[in-house]
Amino acid sequence: MRVAAHAALLMVDKYEIFTWDSDIYYIAIVMCPDRKLQWFKNRNYDREALKTIKDMVVSHFEKYYYSAPDVSLLPPHSQQKKKGRFIRKFDEPETSGSFSKDHIQTYLKEPLVSPAVISDAGGYLKYWHAAVNNRPSLAKMGTDFCSTPASSVDAERAFSVGRRQVNFMQHNMSPNSFRSKVALGSWQHAPFFPKITEVSKIIAAQLAGETFEGLSDSDSD
Repeated sequence: MRVAAHAALLMVDKYEIFTWDSDIYYIAIVMCPDRKLQWFKNRNYDREALKTIKDMVVSHFEKYYYSAPDVSLLPPHSQQKKKGRFIRKFDEPETSGSFSKDHIQTYLKEPLVSPAVISDAGGYLKYWHAAVNNRPSLAKMGTDFCSTPASSVDAERAFSVGRRQVNFMQHNMSPNSFRSKVALGSWQHAPFFPKITEVSKIIAAQLAGETFEGLSDSDSD
């Protein structure tokens, strides 16, 4: 039992090390409004690690999601006032230390959202979807990272399927044909996917350069 417990701890430590190689794990947790950085604090992350995670999230937000407002489009009274000749210092902009509502710094300073609120909204993705109008940049980042798969089951299943699809009889299959074949196999049990007879009619119509009458234009696309 001691050997088994030790092996389990080594496995947990291994995945903990791997997570530092990918920022998705940390950003996804921070973009959960009921967790944020508090989730790591509750798990005894030290101050240096917390700062690293915060800097990682802020850097990613400002690099890929945030676009600073154009100062020239702001009302005159909200633009920076020019300083006098003798008190101006190299025309440096004033820094108030405040951020807009749609900034990651504002989001991190806000109190945690109750899990009940997330549940009533229908989950994290619907919560962020409802925030698109008020906080578009945060909503985009939250949607991207909260939709990240929580496990590698789908990827492992794709590898297994791919091994069965490409055998010694199909070594000349093109990448496009392989992707189409794997995608078709993964969709066959989805509720939106038509029956195999309908699929064969669609393929026959496409090969003949016609439009299948059983589907609308959007469905045939």
